[in-house]
Amino acid sequence: MRLFTLALTIWVSGIAAHATPAASYIGSCQYYATLSDAMGCSDSGYLMRFGYNYCVKFFVEEPIFSPRGMRVLNQIRRCLQQGLEQAPVLTCNNVEDVAVKTHVSCYAQSDFCSLNIIEQGILATTILPSLIDPRISATVEQIQQICLTKDLADIPQ
Repeated sequence: MRLFTLALTIWVSGIAAHATPAASYIGSCQYYATLSDAMGCSDSGYLMRFGYNYCVKFFVEEPIFSPRGMRVLNQIRRCLQQGLEQAPVLTCNNVEDVAVKTHVSCYAQSDFCSLNIIEQGILATTILPSLIDPRISATVEQIQQICLTKDLADIPQ
């Protein structure tokens, strides 16, 4: 029993050691501002320029979504933030790389493709200004490909 207790204590300590000062804000847009501040990143850095900015925009649009759409948005937000929390090393310089790598899987796992075309269109219109960034447009294309593949798989043969 002591061995189990010791192992559990070490495991829980290991998890807590990786939590950022923003961990208690997972699910809210304040997460990005808190993390940016705690890491000493600039307001023009990824966390504020993209993470916080789009989090707030999607949060403002949330009431026009269906209940299912609101759940999907919340799941995506939480997944993206948890992806940052799970990064072995997170700095102002690498946070964008870490975040970009989680977007496709978070959207797929959160069932983004199940949103109706209107809700997907609202999200697409919201991020339209960022599509000039090749990394963002490539990410959107990957998500679209997943949805297309899923849609094709759902067609009865």
